[in-house]
Amino acid sequence: MGEGLQKGDWERFRALGSVPEGIREVVLGSWIRSRSDGGLYSLQQAPSLALDELNRRRSRNWRLRRAAESAVRQAGDMLEDAGAMLLLCDGGGVILEAAGDARIRSRGEENHLHPGGLWAETAIGTNAIGTALHLGAPVTIGSVEHFCEAIQRWSCAAAPVRDPVDGRVLGVVDVSAPSDEHMRQGAALAVGLALQIEETLRGTMLQERERLIRRLLDAAGSLDRDRILVDRHGRRIWASHDSRWIDARLVSVADLLDEASLHEDARVLAERIREGLPDADVEVISEEGEVQGLIISFADRRGGQRHTERERSDSGETLRDRERAHVLDTVAECDGNLSETARRLGISRSTLYLKLEQYGVSRRR
Repeated sequence: MGEGLQKGDWERFRALGSVPEGIREVVLGSWIRSRSDGGLYSLQQAPSLALDELNRRRSRNWRLRRAAESAVRQAGDMLEDAGAMLLLCDGGGVILEAAGDARIRSRGEENHLHPGGLWAETAIGTNAIGTALHLGAPVTIGSVEHFCEAIQRWSCAAAPVRDPVDGRVLGVVDVSAPSDEHMRQGAALAVGLALQIEETLRGTMLQERERLIRRLLDAAGSLDRDRILVDRHGRRIWASHDSRWIDARLVSVADLLDEASLHEDARVLAERIREGLPDADVEVISEEGEVQGLIISFADRRGGQRHTERERSDSGETLRDRERAHVLDTVAECDGNLSETARRLGISRSTLYLKLEQYGVSRRR
């Protein structure tokens, strides 16, 4: 990691564009991007956000911070007096939390390598946080590999944390230290912590979805209404059989759902959806004061669809019957692979096993 590069290699690249022999491809690509941004090389520190803006960033990234809380605390304890620090950053490269050796954290403040510091490549050039975000992959950057001269006293390893649902990068875990000797272990630690945080996010998501489905079943009511259930992030997790009809009805609020941050003010979002869908009911689902998601219900349906739904109701079909059919159809589509079935349904395998037992269906399919 940068062992073959010398300060002169960096200076010749900056002044003349000469490509050093043996430079890693990931570093060269980042140097080229950084060089095009002008005078980054001369910066003494990264930009730093005001406290109010940092708090807003922390609020927006509450889900990432909560999932990372235990991992950051434990890793921070492990790194105490170890000559390294751990940083949790958001998807824009802003450091949200820091833990680890207090001496190293104090030294990091000189370069704004602390909460509030902005470490995107466009802000401070080649660095593990910003380059990992740009590439969407783990990166180690050692000493002179940093494009900004004042940052070359650091060596860092960073790994992205991805959303378990759609794979987008939520943030980065970074391990930083003043010397290269920490980085081989630091790289493994960063990747391991990122995977641990992703698994926590996945488990939390599955638990929340199970709670939402239970709430929907408990509040099913009349079957002459089409419904869509979305989680706190506006992601659809269940819809009635007339989903294409619902898709057409949701056109006017599609952007609201795509950009939803229900944790910030779900009731305001629900009111905006009501304004966009005046003939729909929007129910905010909360548990212990924390928003879990929304149920959007439609009563004004086309005649043919209303008749079909009434026939279902008259025949004794319930929402639970439709859920059972959906689960069994998905099992069939997955050729009996219950792990894949659970993944597609967005529930845990244990919950799927319980449902199959309730339906009187053997797991051996």
